[in-house]
Amino acid sequence: MIAEGKTQYYFIRVPRSMPNIPVPAYLKDGSVKRNHKKSGRDPETGRIAIRHKGGGHPQTFRIVDFVRAPVPQENEEPKPIRDKVLHIGYDPCRSGRIALVAGDGSNRMKIITAPHEMKVGDVVTAFRGKPQSIARLKPGDAYPLAHLPIGTVVYNVELQPGKGAQLVRAAGTCAQILNKTETTARLRLPSKQEKDIPLDCLATLGRVSNIDHENRVIGKAGRNRWLNRKPKGQTGINRTLWRKKRTQHYFPQSIRFLGQDGGLSFPMRLKSIRHFVPLFRTSLLWSFRTSTNTMATLETLNFDNLALNSLPIDKETQNVIRQVKDACFTLVKPTKVNNPTLVAYSQEALSLLDLPPSEVTRPDFVQYMSGDKILPGSQTAAHCYCGHQQGYFSGQLGDGAAMYLGEIINSNGERWEIQLKGSGLTPFSNHRDGRKALRSSIREFLCSEAMYHLGIPTTRAGCCITSDTLVERDKDYTGNISKEKASLVLRIAPTFLRFGSFEIFKPPDPVTDYQGPSAGRVDILHQLLSYTIKTFFPQISAGDFQSPEEWYLAFFQELTLLTARLVASWQCVGFCHGVLNTDNMSIVGVTIDYGPFGFLDYYDPNYMSQASDARRRNSFKNQPELCKWNLLTLAEAIQDVLPLYKSRTLLEDLFDSEFQRCYMAKMRLKLGLLKKELPTDEKLITALFDTMEKTGADFTNTFRCLSDITPTGCSSSKSDEDIVEYLVSQCVPLQGLIKAYSTILEWSQMIAMCREVWKSNPNVISHIEKEADKHLLEDKRRWEKIEQLKVSTQNGKENNDRVLWTQWITAYKDRLDQECDHHDVQEVNKERVRVMKSNNPRFVLRNYIAHKAIEAAENGDFSLVQTILKRLKIPYRDDAEFDEATLYEAASTNSTLSCNNEKTGLFNVLDTRKTNLDKLPDDAFNMRLS
Repeated sequence: MIAEGKTQYYFIRVPRSMPNIPVPAYLKDGSVKRNHKKSGRDPETGRIAIRHKGGGHPQTFRIVDFVRAPVPQENEEPKPIRDKVLHIGYDPCRSGRIALVAGDGSNRMKIITAPHEMKVGDVVTAFRGKPQSIARLKPGDAYPLAHLPIGTVVYNVELQPGKGAQLVRAAGTCAQILNKTETTARLRLPSKQEKDIPLDCLATLGRVSNIDHENRVIGKAGRNRWLNRKPKGQTGINRTLWRKKRTQHYFPQSIRFLGQDGGLSFPMRLKSIRHFVPLFRTSLLWSFRTSTNTMATLETLNFDNLALNSLPIDKETQNVIRQVKDACFTLVKPTKVNNPTLVAYSQEALSLLDLPPSEVTRPDFVQYMSGDKILPGSQTAAHCYCGHQQGYFSGQLGDGAAMYLGEIINSNGERWEIQLKGSGLTPFSNHRDGRKALRSSIREFLCSEAMYHLGIPTTRAGCCITSDTLVERDKDYTGNISKEKASLVLRIAPTFLRFGSFEIFKPPDPVTDYQGPSAGRVDILHQLLSYTIKTFFPQISAGDFQSPEEWYLAFFQELTLLTARLVASWQCVGFCHGVLNTDNMSIVGVTIDYGPFGFLDYYDPNYMSQASDARRRNSFKNQPELCKWNLLTLAEAIQDVLPLYKSRTLLEDLFDSEFQRCYMAKMRLKLGLLKKELPTDEKLITALFDTMEKTGADFTNTFRCLSDITPTGCSSSKSDEDIVEYLVSQCVPLQGLIKAYSTILEWSQMIAMCREVWKSNPNVISHIEKEADKHLLEDKRRWEKIEQLKVSTQNGKENNDRVLWTQWITAYKDRLDQECDHHDVQEVNKERVRVMKSNNPRFVLRNYIAHKAIEAAENGDFSLVQTILKRLKIPYRDDAEFDEATLYEAASTNSTLSCNNEKTGLFNVLDTRKTNLDKLPDDAFNMRLS
């Protein structure tokens, strides 16, 4: 822009990389025209060119490259164009974000539309050919539709090759590839319209950035005028104010055109708006239109139900307990409950289904979510699967208390399966009632959302419903039957297929003599594998494989990676699943089926959240090996179509290395080791856990505290001695540690007592004896530890804890000093603290916290469940940062809580007026469930 007196001249700059942008010839004649306010009228004739325009703030127009990769000439091979993202920024002329990119070390720069979650430093590829690897495709890459898998989410879609993207360019929008023919691909657009696009048209992977665009608030009328929007009224005073002026009207925008790199530039003369239409259509300069509302109602949910349309359904329609043969699903109906009542709901989870908060307030919401009414478009069914429980094949299990309601395609093109857990009898109920009590329902609801906000792959929970229908339960497994309220949870996941889904084809097991209900049906196994891969692993589905065997091996490889990453995330947050059977392992690598789970209180690698797990199979430290064993069991289940030696070899080569890589990467973040990866890091982490185990340190609070430790030369409000004293205060008292060890040893005595029972089954005893002997050796060491603790005193334990923590902190500070070599210590420490606080949660769902919420809910007060849910949504924030919330007030006014000692109540963990981390009540350390 050049200023000359009061006249401003504007230049358009066209980059060399975009020669096809239409530029009117009169722009090159060297003349200029004075700039005036935007009015939406033709500068020469004064006629309206764009309606409802007026006023507006001068904008800077960025020319966006919608072509990405030119169409190769005849007999010319297409060349990939790789660009590195230099900057992502706001563009006032469009709703989505834009990214400045530079190509392969050259000075060539251009602007592209940024996809959601793009980051500076990413490298994106545009290529009018076939990608080298479908698995490596990422948001921002642009390829022809012919080479993208069915189900892929895309934006910036061309209508003609080389013309540039013309569809799906607004903020937050995306299209999904539904199917393909020989010449076209069918896309579902954001408007729900389906359109056929030529296969050689380019599309960009992902979704347009700025997904919160539709949530913006205009605020006042002046904001609309700033956006160049004129009131649309045509009668009365508006007609008087906005009637056609008799004076000269000029071009409707005060614009500066920005190019990129060394392209041609020339002054611009504004003659006719008609000449600019092609240019503006390409750039979406005037696209301030409001998108259609993407929210749904309970009656308009977009059900798809692909699973029932793709997999065999049981021909038997009677809802009686039986073996469901040659089928993956059986059709059933939910059983109604009396007086369903909403306990709590997660708006974030319901938004996955496009349900707004207004739908939750409807009187019939609880009826739909309790099974009393069937959602329009829903098809209810129960899934047939088998499983290895506690290491032994148990035959048919299936959805004994859960029901498939259908699959919903939301406005973003995402597929979500919904289930009702606790919805009544199915053919898999096995002489149970198909119901869930309020206790287990609240625990699953809260933990599903807690894991999501911790950043761990998980199923989601949309809402929790209770009722006046009563069920009989032996709450403490003592033979005392009590009446409890039947409750339900709306579960949401991409799919609820699990490892056990593929075990229905298993032949008779040599140990237990059980077999799958569809044993030998290899045709259905092929069908199930094909459905799974095409629907949930589209990058594999579109791969170039020579045989189905290679296809299945690629699927098994991806599942191995997903499972290794999942269990690594569990170990880093101190989560113990409790029942890692093959029927509780998701086929898409998410946490599924929350039963007797638990988060570590004090660190104990042998921690078991399930009290009845006498063999300690599901202990915290065993989880990685157990997940690997479950993968091997899955490999055995599909060996009819994938040779076991291939899947076993892949598993041995891949799982341990991927788990270790993910585990170490996360632990370095938790310890703030960001600049260097040293071989001694693993030794430092091992020493930390050894110190935590010896001192009985709290897992969550210890990691959260480590960010207070500073490297040498960095100022801190806390001394090393203060930190040591705090860590010692977070350790289990002497008597608590003795009690914890003794409790575990009582379970070992159960093993010895059961030996005589095992001998009655010679097929089982040989397998269990080895594990029992191993556990008894571990218990011998625990007896020795107990004897040492019994002769000690509380003061003696605390002094020993101080020594151990001082030694480790010294080693940790030495490692931090290495981290700061050749860097600004203050800056490094500032970044380190930020990263540590975003990777070490302040708040997790401890068992005793859930127990307090359950006690209140059983007495009719659901406010504490809702309060805890609010806190679980921000697990990485300190209490001092949570002052705006009403968490403390909600907890302190709960009439069902009785906390005589301020150190034994829920208030300590929830009190937002305290800034220090809190010590747990003594009765929290050994709370476990069956």
